[in-house]
Formats: sequence, structure tokens, C-alpha cells
Amino acid sequence: MEDRPEFKTDEDIADALFDAVSESLRDHKDTRATKADLRASLVRADESFQTLHEWIAAGNPLPEPWRKHYTPLE
Repeated sequence: MEDRPEFKTDEDIADALFDAVSESLRDHKDTRATKADLRASLVRADESFQTLHEWIAAGNPLPEPWRKHYTPLE
């Protein structure tokens, strides 16, 4: 992901990872989605969240929706 020119900062990468999780959770707003479709969406969301978790656990910045509410512990 760091090789992509559209990501100018680590914060941009964090935001893109967060967006990937959000998008995968919104994959099927349609109530007629099959169980297989819903399961596939959850698998994509889990994979996206794991990538975001690894990013944060490595000490990288939080995504913007979380950054704006972050208060460091003293």
C-alpha cells in the first residue's frame, strides 16, 4: 500500500484501511442478499479489519475518525 502515489502520508494509509473496513461492512444493504453473499461480506470485513489492526499494532497512526477522538494515556 505504501507504494501507491495517492497515499502521501501514513494518515492517508490509515484512512484508506478504515474505509476498506467500512465499505466491506456496507457491501450488502439489500435485505435480499443471500447467506453466501452476507458471509462473503463478513469475510472481506474481517480481512480488512485484520489489516487495519496490524497497521495500528505496528505503531502506525490511527484512522481519522478515531484520531479525532484519541486522548493519550498519561
